[in-house]
Amino acid sequence: MEIVREGPKPVPEGATEMSVRMRDGIQLATDVYLPSEQQDVPGPTILVRMPYDKTNGIGSPMGEYAQYMTDRGYRVVLQDVRGKFRSEGDPLLFIHEANDGYDTIDWVVNQPWSDGIVGMAGNSYYGYTQWAALSSRHPALRAISPRVTGTMLGEPARPLEQSGVKEAEQSIALRYPLTFFHSADSYFWEIDWANRPWIAQIEKFFDEVGARSPSFDLWYPQVVRLRRFPEGHPADAPPIPTLITIGWWDNCAPWSWEDVRALQKKASWQDHLHLRLEQIDHFNFVFGHEDRALEPTWEQRRERLARLLDPTLEFFDIHLRNLGPSDTIPQVTWDLVHDERRISSQWPPVGVETLVLHLTKERTLTDHPSTRSHAMTWIHDPNTPVPSSVSDPFKYVFEEPDERCILDRSDVLTWKSEPLSEKVILAGPIEFTGTFKSTGPDMDVFVRLYDLAPDGSVTRIARGQVCFEEARNARSIQVDMLHAGYLLQAGHRFAITVSSSDFPEFITRPGNGQDPWSTIETVPNTQTIFLGGEHSPRINMTVLPEEQMGQA
Repeated sequence: MEIVREGPKPVPEGATEMSVRMRDGIQLATDVYLPSEQQDVPGPTILVRMPYDKTNGIGSPMGEYAQYMTDRGYRVVLQDVRGKFRSEGDPLLFIHEANDGYDTIDWVVNQPWSDGIVGMAGNSYYGYTQWAALSSRHPALRAISPRVTGTMLGEPARPLEQSGVKEAEQSIALRYPLTFFHSADSYFWEIDWANRPWIAQIEKFFDEVGARSPSFDLWYPQVVRLRRFPEGHPADAPPIPTLITIGWWDNCAPWSWEDVRALQKKASWQDHLHLRLEQIDHFNFVFGHEDRALEPTWEQRRERLARLLDPTLEFFDIHLRNLGPSDTIPQVTWDLVHDERRISSQWPPVGVETLVLHLTKERTLTDHPSTRSHAMTWIHDPNTPVPSSVSDPFKYVFEEPDERCILDRSDVLTWKSEPLSEKVILAGPIEFTGTFKSTGPDMDVFVRLYDLAPDGSVTRIARGQVCFEEARNARSIQVDMLHAGYLLQAGHRFAITVSSSDFPEFITRPGNGQDPWSTIETVPNTQTIFLGGEHSPRINMTVLPEEQMGQA
C-alpha cells in the first residue's frame, strides 16, 4: 500500500504566525497578513479556517491567496482548524468548528489591526467553517461567502421525504476522513476497487500508519451523529449578508442546494441571501475555458485568483467596508452554459415554465405519456458496474468528458428526443419520477440528463441518484436532479439515461443487501422500470421562454 504523507509547508513571507487560544485551552496555528501600507490602521478582516494547511491549501499557495486580498485593503487571517497541521487538539471532522470559529473571531476583533468587523471566505470545508461560525452568532461576523459547500457536508445531502429512500453513497464520504482527518497531516492513498472487501484495505491503512482514525470510526460501520452546531442550525441564526456560490458540475452541489432550499423558506433571509451559479466543478475549473493547467504559471494563478476572489471581495466591499449601496450586488448571478452570464432578482428567474417529457417503450422522449403499460429491464452486475465518466469527480469540468460511450452500454437504458426545432433554456430545478423494482433487496437509481449535439458529442446537463429499500416491490420514486442553467440549440436533442451504478464515484450496491464495504459476495440483479399508463416515467424541467430573458 503506497501512502503519501504530507505535513505543513513553510510559512510564507509576509505572514506572521501566531497561536490563538480556544476556550478549552487548545492553541490553533494562525497566520496574519496585513496590508503593506496600512499595518497600523484598523480595518476589516477576512478569516479563512481550513484543514488543508493554511500555507498551501490543496496545492494552492495560500500566501498568494492572502496577498490578493490584502492588496484590496483587507487584513487576512488564515488558520489551521483544530487537530490539523500546526494546530493542537484532535482532528475531529465537523464537530469543533462552531465554537472554534466564535473564539477565533473573538480573538481577531481584539487585535490592534482590527476594526471589529469580520467576513469569512473559502471553498468546500473552509466554506463549511463559515456556516459553523455563523451558527455561533458572534456579532462581529458581518458577511460570509461560502463556495461549493454546505452546512451538512458528509451527511446525506437531505433527509428525503420518501420513506425507505436515501441518497446513493458517494465513495468519498468514508475516504475523506482517512485522507484529511486521520491526524495532523494528510494521507494520500488509493483503494483498489477490484479487491473486495474494501474495508479490509482501510484496516490495512490503519495498520500501516499505526493508529485508527476517530473521524472514520464515527462514520463506519454505524454513523454517530455528534452535534455540529451547539447554538442551532446556521439557518436559524440572525441572518447576515451571504453570497453562496454553486457549481453546475460540482459534486458537492446537493449540499449547497439543500441550504438554499432551507434559506429561501425563511422570510428573514430574503434580503440577505445572494447566489452565484457558475459553470464550474469543485476545483473551480470553468466549462469551456482554455485554462486546464495543473501546474499553472504565475499569470494563470493570478487569473484564477481573480475569478475566485473578485466576486467575494466586491461583496465584502459593500458589506464590510460600506463602499457602495447594497443593491449593487444582484440577488442572483447565473451562468447560462453556451451563452452569457445573467442576473436575476430571484432563482428560478421570473417567468419560468415547466417542460415535461415522458419516456416511452420506443426509447423516445415525448410530450404525452403512453396509455399502454410496458416494462423494460436491465441487468445490474456489481462486478461490471457502469464506470464513472471522470477519474476525479472533484474535477469534472477539468476532464470535461464526452459521455457518448455511457449511452451505448447494455446496463444503461437511454431515451432520446427528436431534434429541437428551437433553442431551449433550462433555468431552474429538474426532477425525474419513475416506478421501479428489482430482483434484489435494494436498488440504486441513477438518472442523467444529456445534451446530444448533431456531431454526436454528449454533454451531461444534470444528474440525480437515490437508493431505495424493499426493492422487490414496485414503487414510484422521485429523483432530485438539482438545478441547471443550460442552453440547448435548435438541432440538439435531449437524452435521459437510467442505470444502477456510477462507479467508483458512487459505491456500487452488491445486490444482496449487505454492506458494500464489507461484503465479498455479489449478486447480479434484474432491474425494471415501468412505462406508460399510471406508471409513465417523466422528467420535469424548468425552462425560461426566450421572451422572458430580458426580465430574468
